[in-house]
Amino acid sequence: ALRTLLAVVAYREAKCRLDATVALQAVLRSVVARRRFLEQRRAAICVQSRVRGWRCRSRLGKLKSKAVADKIRRIREEDERAAALEKACQESQKRDLELEEMKRQLEETRQRA
Repeated sequence: ALRTLLAVVAYREAKCRLDATVALQAVLRSVVARRRFLEQRRAAICVQSRVRGWRCRSRLGKLKSKAVADKIRRIREEDERAAALEKACQESQKRDLELEEMKRQLEETRQRA
C-alpha cells in the first residue's frame, strides 16, 4: 500500500509538473504570437497611413491643378473680354469721329446752298 501511495503521489507530482509545463508553454507561445501579431498590425497601420496620405496628397494636387487651370482660363477669358471691349470702344470712337465729320460736312453743304 505504501508503494501504491508513493506511486500515486509521484504520479500526481509528475502530472502537476506536466500541466504546469504545458500551461507555461502555451503562455510563451501566446506571448510570441501576440508580439508578432502586434508588429504586423503596427506595420499594416503604417502602410495604410502612408497610402492614405499619398492618395490624399495626390487628390489635393489634382484639385489644386484643376483650380489653377480654372483660374488661368478665367483670367484669359477676362483678358479676351477686356480686349474686345477696348476694340469696341475704339471702333465706337472712330464712328463718333466719322459721324461728327459727316455732320460738319452736312452743315457746310447746307450753308453753301
